[in-house]
Amino acid sequence: KVFVVPVSVDIIAYPPNHARRDLDNLPKAILDGLTKARVWEDDSLVHDLRIRWGEVRKGGEIRITINAMEVSA
Repeated sequence: KVFVVPVSVDIIAYPPNHARRDLDNLPKAILDGLTKARVWEDDSLVHDLRIRWGEVRKGGEIRITINAMEVSA
């Protein structure tokens, strides 16, 4: 299924260790990767974006939740 309507995206980044990282560097690569994977037609459909740190997890992990948004007439 390819999203063709506006979406909300919630990203939780679980780092592999306590090293300092910039959270704002993550969303561009993630959204571009999802566009290349044809999750949506274009990342301009992302109308609501939230990204936050989770706890440290061995190996690191990224959790992404995508939901279609209501389209108002």
